[in-house]
Amino acid sequence: GLTDYPPRFQFIIDLLESNGFKYEIIKFKHDRYPLTFFYNIYIKGDGNKMAIAHHDVYNHNSDNANDNSASIINCLVLKKMIPNLNIAIIDGEEPPCMGIGSKKLADDINDGYFGNIKYVLNLELTGIGGKSFFVGKMGSKLEKIIVDMFDPFVTDVPFNDSYILLENGIDSAVVTTLPIKNGEEDYSVMYQIHTMRDSAQSISTDDMQLFVEEVASKLLK
Repeated sequence: GLTDYPPRFQFIIDLLESNGFKYEIIKFKHDRYPLTFFYNIYIKGDGNKMAIAHHDVYNHNSDNANDNSASIINCLVLKKMIPNLNIAIIDGEEPPCMGIGSKKLADDINDGYFGNIKYVLNLELTGIGGKSFFVGKMGSKLEKIIVDMFDPFVTDVPFNDSYILLENGIDSAVVTTLPIKNGEEDYSVMYQIHTMRDSAQSISTDDMQLFVEEVASKLLK
């Protein structure tokens, strides 16, 4: 029978359907939340690289435009640009879940569900900033590739799904775009997440396109 998905998740499914993506919904549970279902979406390719973005939200009243709707859109655009790319749109990143979806993804990667995956690029808050971005300081091989290719700012980052992937032996790095204001990185956008200010007006489709074309696609081709 039909499943009643949460409205936000249903919106993503409708987006996939209307754009002709072939996808799979992975429905799973976690011991910590026995009454809750979690949902990952996998769009498989026959390449060895993957882009991911989490779809769950912390504040259900907000647009959640930068955290993390923009990154979901960016993943789908990347898939259109690079047909052999693997995509995962995953659940359970935000508190209190902290990586339930990425642990499921890690298990599925390690079980060979996607074939051989060389690395996973995690898009987190990629709605504004374009080519200006930072990479999370986690010491991964992919982080070094990104630094060698783009020389971005490297900084400590809070919990994100790349931590779980790395813990499970999967090479990964997280990237976040940041606008430049008066020659300096503008961190004010970071303080909008989880608030009502994370609105559709706070991101830029031009910046998203620039990021996908000039940064992400070059790492994933």
